Amino acid sequence: MRPMRNMFRGLVYLTLHTILCMVWGVHPGDAGGRRSPGERDCPKACFCNKLSKIVYCSRRGLSYIPDNIPRDALQLNLNSNTFLTPVIQRSNFSRFHDMEHLYLSECGIETIEVDTFRDLANLKWLDLSNNRVRIIHDYTFRGLALLHLFLNGNRDLELHSGSFGGLVTGGLYLHDCSLKGIELSVVAPLNNTLGYLWLNGNELETVSKGFASVFESLSHLRLGSNPLHCNCELLWLKEFYDRHGDVFEGGVAPSCLTPARLRGRFFSELTESELRCTAPVFGNIDARFDPGRSRLKCTASGDPAPTLYWIQPSGRTSRYLSPLVNGGARRTEGVLEVEAGDPGTGGADRSGMYICVANNDAGNVTLTVNVTWPRGCAATRAGGGGGSSPYKTLTVTSIVRGGPPSPAPTSGTADPKRRRTSDSSVGSSTPRPRPVTSQRDQQRRSGYETNYTAICKMLDFSIRSRAGRLFNLTELIGAVIGTHICTLLVCLVLMPIYYRWKNRQQQGHSLEKKKAPPSEKLFLNGMGHRTVDYMETPTTSPKH
Repeated sequence: MRPMRNMFRGLVYLTLHTILCMVWGVHPGDAGGRRSPGERDCPKACFCNKLSKIVYCSRRGLSYIPDNIPRDALQLNLNSNTFLTPVIQRSNFSRFHDMEHLYLSECGIETIEVDTFRDLANLKWLDLSNNRVRIIHDYTFRGLALLHLFLNGNRDLELHSGSFGGLVTGGLYLHDCSLKGIELSVVAPLNNTLGYLWLNGNELETVSKGFASVFESLSHLRLGSNPLHCNCELLWLKEFYDRHGDVFEGGVAPSCLTPARLRGRFFSELTESELRCTAPVFGNIDARFDPGRSRLKCTASGDPAPTLYWIQPSGRTSRYLSPLVNGGARRTEGVLEVEAGDPGTGGADRSGMYICVANNDAGNVTLTVNVTWPRGCAATRAGGGGGSSPYKTLTVTSIVRGGPPSPAPTSGTADPKRRRTSDSSVGSSTPRPRPVTSQRDQQRRSGYETNYTAICKMLDFSIRSRAGRLFNLTELIGAVIGTHICTLLVCLVLMPIYYRWKNRQQQGHSLEKKKAPPSEKLFLNGMGHRTVDYMETPTTSPKH
């Protein structure tokens, strides 16, 4: 009886095992740990379905991509396996010509070599999310025609204008990548095919108006959970949101972090009039003049942060871009270094009007610094003569004017890393402000003029005159001590004189005439109780 029962159980187990093998496509030898010599088409740690051609290797503790994955696999899932080598390359996937879905999420990938997926001609779904990829090199995905590309969760991801060159995809998912900015040139190659773009959960403060043409062709867009700075630069995005609200459905609506008056407000709660900018305002001008090099610095603040231009008397201009900000002061600083002029000209080649222009979407202001360089401020040659005083007066006049937005002065291409471009020539048509001739004229132009004097000190160590002799530490200490001693002696002489004068004043007051005593008052009978002075009382009795 017992042998029959054991045989029945064996038949049941064999039947169930066969059914499972048919469903999952797992070879019996694989399930039992045995493999025939010709059956090496499924890794031991994976599940392979022969009917659907799906290979499932997720969370199997794999340290590398197995070599014996079936060549005809349509889907390969390698999620949540930390590879020992964080670099994937073309040789890892070159034999999977029929593959349509590839999942490589949470695999610790740091580098994707160019053309890694070049042989996957039929690939439609590529998931590289939540890895440690730091940069997408140019043409990494060229030759692919995808439905969806997932790069989300790769923190501090760096994208270039050619990162998606040669790629066709319907969906691009870049959420939670710590993107501080994204250029239009990054997604421009995808403009004709892109339907889904997710940029939520990044660190974007603004989005260029050039994205309007890209957004118009999208079926779904996500921009929520970004620290947007809501000023007039995002007015176009607010208008797009109002017209195409259905494009943002299913996700968190865009919201503002700055300015403070709009913090936490969603685009659905804003009005267009609340998105405004402020024109540039100049801060203090800093002028420093040394024999070898001079320095002019102007700063301007506004919303958005203005672009500055320094225009020299020779017509050369320098451009200064605003630094990246995160909700702080939006200020731009422009420092112009002026090289020493020809000593023979006495600085005349550097004299003239230095113009600082600050420009943003709300307007522009111009600051004119009129510098008259005296001959003494020109750099001296070593061993040069001259017994004159080493201090010369340099007159600087600054004039500030404001106005509506205008085209910026012509300049070279800006360098965003240096935040300043090299000098370039400006044509004679560059507008120059007219000098202000009177206070009324200044008031009519809503400007102001500031005159101040800078001291230019000649540093000629070859010859020192007595007038310009420097004092050492001992002489300075002696001068301080001598000053205190002189002050003490003066006090010792003046104090007795002061007290004598004070005593004389007190004695003079004691000799003054004393005042008369107060009058006595009497009430006399028969006089109606009239109050009289005793001096009025008769001294003799009246005659009868």
